[in-house]
Amino acid sequence: MPDSREITRLLRQMDEGNDMARDRVFVLLQKELYALAVKAMSRERGHHTLQPTALVNEAFLKLAQKGDVKNRIHFMAVAANAIRQVLCDHARRKNAVRHGGGLQQVSLHDRAEHMSSPVDLLALNDELVKLKSLDSRQHTIVELRFFAGLTLEEVAEYLGISISMVRKEQVKAMSWLSARMDAGKSP
Repeated sequence: MPDSREITRLLRQMDEGNDMARDRVFVLLQKELYALAVKAMSRERGHHTLQPTALVNEAFLKLAQKGDVKNRIHFMAVAANAIRQVLCDHARRKNAVRHGGGLQQVSLHDRAEHMSSPVDLLALNDELVKLKSLDSRQHTIVELRFFAGLTLEEVAEYLGISISMVRKEQVKAMSWLSARMDAGKSP
């Protein structure tokens, strides 16, 4: 894993418009981003036309436009959001009537045992937006744990709260999301 201080320094330079710093950040974190993309795509069903490398490249383009990324953990949080946005944009294009519709499915089983069935990525994204307006910390925890794959310790450090609080808030958030997603399946 790359040195956190170097990443932080490069991110500051990147925020100031330094293209060489941006390229260096990409090189240093490319393996982590690729692993994140592979993990995100492994949750989807069916034959996905988007490849992990393309997902990383599209997500990094979104990341490069963002400013004020503080450190590696923050970068991975922003990366997770960018990957989710790219996957949702891709799902929307695939679901368009002119493309014949169909839902992109993801599974939340590796982050919440009680949400083991596949769910619609777009519906999940909509519910995450609602969760953010209700409880931004719970939203951030879900995003960091599920989409960025950060550990409880990393999330606690990022948010400045205890590990037990992260665990408690994650359970609440996942229960809320599970109930919302289950309600959406009802006729």
